[in-house]
Amino acid sequence: MPPAVRLERARFDGIVTEARSEAAVLWVEQALEQGADPLDVLDVIADVQRAVGDRWAEGAWTVAQEHAATIVSAAAVATVDRLVVVPQDRGHVVLGCADQEWHELPASIVAAALRSGGWRVTMLGSSTSPVRFSQAIQDLDPDVTAVSCSLLGALPAARRFIEASTAAGVPVLAGGAAFGQDDSRARRLGATLWAADARHALAVLQDAPTVVDSIAPLDPEPARERATLELAHPELTRTLGPAWADMEPPTGVDRCPELIRGEVVQQVFGGLVASLLTGEPGPLHEAIAWSSALLGARGVAPEELDMLHNLLAVELREYPLAQAMVVQLDMRSGQQDGTRDAGREHGSARRAHRRVRLAGGPAAPGRARSFIRTTLTSWRVPPQIIEDVLVVASELVSNAVQHGTSHPVVELQRQENRLLLRVGDQDPQPPKRQRHDPTAHRGRGLLIVEAFATRWGHSPHAAGKWVWAEFALDTHVGADGERV
Repeated sequence: MPPAVRLERARFDGIVTEARSEAAVLWVEQALEQGADPLDVLDVIADVQRAVGDRWAEGAWTVAQEHAATIVSAAAVATVDRLVVVPQDRGHVVLGCADQEWHELPASIVAAALRSGGWRVTMLGSSTSPVRFSQAIQDLDPDVTAVSCSLLGALPAARRFIEASTAAGVPVLAGGAAFGQDDSRARRLGATLWAADARHALAVLQDAPTVVDSIAPLDPEPARERATLELAHPELTRTLGPAWADMEPPTGVDRCPELIRGEVVQQVFGGLVASLLTGEPGPLHEAIAWSSALLGARGVAPEELDMLHNLLAVELREYPLAQAMVVQLDMRSGQQDGTRDAGREHGSARRAHRRVRLAGGPAAPGRARSFIRTTLTSWRVPPQIIEDVLVVASELVSNAVQHGTSHPVVELQRQENRLLLRVGDQDPQPPKRQRHDPTAHRGRGLLIVEAFATRWGHSPHAAGKWVWAEFALDTHVGADGERV
């Protein structure tokens, strides 16, 4: 980019920062009058708008500032559209944002670029329903369709756009941050073409085929689970935020602001659904990396994401594929635990720690078992040891609930060749063995703990006590995962 354009970018950045729409219109008018390439002008607008998003993510700007700046950028794009008039004889493009994708500006920039290059563009706007998109294909008979998607959670709707377009034989161009940094995700979802930005979109359309075949259906098992998870999305996201807020943080950890907590839950859930859709963990990794950076910029410790990880591992127990993706994930780096621990023997595995705070009541033991099974499986603990821990945990959590604990805490610690289970309750009284009655249905809890754990005990904490049980992790494990 020549130096003069860099200076223009700085000027436009200042205009956007000050939220001056009239000045933005004037800036575009002057740039085009001086002979600037419309694509260069659009590149500057797009670059400044990316910086606007970064400033919000870094905590430097409020949401209101971001929205005001976006209005200014939209006015600048509309001015390019108004002033650049060329014959639109290269073909007709129907362009829409995927359903639940409310970021219309990136699509508007692409539309302006295509029009400047001689394409006729019908813009369907933000959050276009698949039904409306299909109807537009039938009514307008376009040469190409295009779908814009910035949010990972909107990728399933983008896939439905792609299905509708290819079913009609019309090639489809995909673009937006949710499709990633190259064409692999767009191709996996069946798109004909992929573009990194507006300039690239204009270039790749030169190679668009006239007709395309319908795309193959998705793998049915992940598709079924994803569809079920999408139906449960409103309820899950509504309950995850408060449940996350209720979890007991490690000492000294600053809590995530409520507004940002909602953003993180939505982003992580969207990444999870997108990973089920694409069959690869990349979208979930991207969601975690984004969330980690968002929280880090606001001074929130990484342990806050660890708590969300523990919560998801429990709450997704009815969605085995999604749960497996979550338990294998390092919430701080956005990478799979398996890549970090690959090739290690069990006895030399790194230390690990996870904790979850459960709602009380009769469902608490089952939720504890789900959390423990998924966590220990991700730590590659042998199956028989997992079963032993589950038996002990059921007894300890049941005892905690029976004695009036409203939110029992379950904690797991892996320390070299031993595993520690702790259950925190709100009863300061130490546990007592009851006289064994072989005809009674209850009263054998501590006997069971003694039978399955290597050793056990209890210790006080500020609001009650911990009851703990330790298990030996054998260094020699058979091929089937059993102890030998």
